[in-house]
Amino acid sequence: MRKIASNKALTHQGVIDNPLVELDERGVVVRITRCETPDREPFTEHYAGLLVVGLDDALQKELLSRYDPLPDWLPERLPQQGELYLVTGLDYRSLRTTPHTTFRRLG
Repeated sequence: MRKIASNKALTHQGVIDNPLVELDERGVVVRITRCETPDREPFTEHYAGLLVVGLDDALQKELLSRYDPLPDWLPERLPQQGELYLVTGLDYRSLRTTPHTTFRRLG
């Protein structure tokens, strides 16, 4: 089981602060918990950015074409399970995309 931590995650349920995401051997998210001290969790990877579950190619394109805050529209479009993506280059106060927004599949 692979463990990944970040400051925030976005799922079909909304924004999660201090997430600790567990992935199975296929790279699919199996569990998300909150963890105030992920640096104390052994074998945990740490990433700066927003972790997003189930961000497919179509949603990535739509993300880059919209300026609405992601929590306002994206959660209802995300699947309950899926691969984990790291989104960087956001305006982190409003969670809006910028010209510097990029995506990286972590699963």
